[in-house]
Amino acid sequence: MRPGFDFERRMLDMDWRLVEAFNMNDIDTALLQEMVPTLTYALVTETACTSPRLSCKLIRILQLVVETFIECRKGDAYDAHVLQEDLIAVSNERDSFRLRLKEAKTDVKALKAQLARCTTLLKSCSQVLHAQGCSPHTIAAVESMLATSDSMMSTFTPTTDATMPKVAHLCAFCGKAFGTQDYLLKHIDRRHASTSDGVVGKGTIQGGGSSNNQTPNIDILTKLELLLAQHEVHMKKATADSADTLQALQNELAIERAVANELKLARSDLQWR
Repeated sequence: MRPGFDFERRMLDMDWRLVEAFNMNDIDTALLQEMVPTLTYALVTETACTSPRLSCKLIRILQLVVETFIECRKGDAYDAHVLQEDLIAVSNERDSFRLRLKEAKTDVKALKAQLARCTTLLKSCSQVLHAQGCSPHTIAAVESMLATSDSMMSTFTPTTDATMPKVAHLCAFCGKAFGTQDYLLKHIDRRHASTSDGVVGKGTIQGGGSSNNQTPNIDILTKLELLLAQHEVHMKKATADSADTLQALQNELAIERAVANELKLARSDLQWR
């Protein structure tokens, strides 16, 4: 709050010579500003105003001073208006940046959840291939998991990501999802023992035939390699969208390439048979 304003007492004498010397036809603004203290704080009395001509000229000079102050007030008001508009623009820009930052954090959070699901999926595929080899049942299970993950990624949006499941251990026979690979294997042994034995037996009989009987397995491996390539494309796109998750995405790509190499080795093994 501004302090109170009190008028000062006039104790100075008016410099009439300065008033006389001021040129009203060619106004010197610098000289007018220098005259402001004298004109403001000088004592003007009726007895001091001996010349009507100088008194009239003093009034005209005071009019110029007041006009100068009015123009200064107008300039200050314009500058204050411009500053207020700039402040509103900066405030709106700040709110926009905050909203974009919030959306970016949501996208990064959703992307981290997606990467966690991909990591679980790839680890599950690797465990299945290492534990059970390349039997037709194993290939069918890996194909089912990759196909399900690919459909999730194709329909991925930050809004729906929070409600998507984070499990990637899927049963190739009934489609049920499990939290760990051990639960999945126990489920297959308990619920689909006869079905899995039949699939494995059929694959063994076909393996004893000619090399042409290995074509379905090779086709499945080709499809798995294509699915892994699609996963790699999705990972590269996600890397371009979020620089903060670049290192994590590169790690996931390395895992996918390792699984792809294992599938290539399995493909070579089937062709060699």
